[in-house]
Amino acid sequence: IFNSLILENLRGGISVDIPSSQHYQHPEIAVTNSNIDGNKHFALKASGKLANFNVSKNSITRNSCPYRPAFMFEGQAKYIDFYSNNVSQNNARETLSFLFAELQNS
Repeated sequence: IFNSLILENLRGGISVDIPSSQHYQHPEIAVTNSNIDGNKHFALKASGKLANFNVSKNSITRNSCPYRPAFMFEGQAKYIDFYSNNVSQNNARETLSFLFAELQNS
C-alpha cells in the first residue's frame, strides 16, 4: 500500500489477515507514505505469519477506536520496521500494540 489515502471509514481502516501457510511462503506487507485518518474502530491491523512488515513515512491520525489499539500487529514476523511515522491525536485504548504469538498450522 503506497501513497494512499484511507480516510473516515466507519468500520475501520486497513485490515490484513494472513492465514497460516507453508514454511517457505511468508508474504511481506508494506504501508508507505500513506495517510490513515479519521477511521472508526481501528486504523491499521495485521495478523498472521509474515517475512517483513514495513510501516514507514505514514500519517496515522484522528482515528477513533476507544476499545482497541489504533495500530495492532498479532502473529509472527521476521522483521518489523516502523519508522518515520506521525502517530497523533488518536482516541484509542492504546496507540501501538504488538503481540508476538506462536501460530498453529491449520
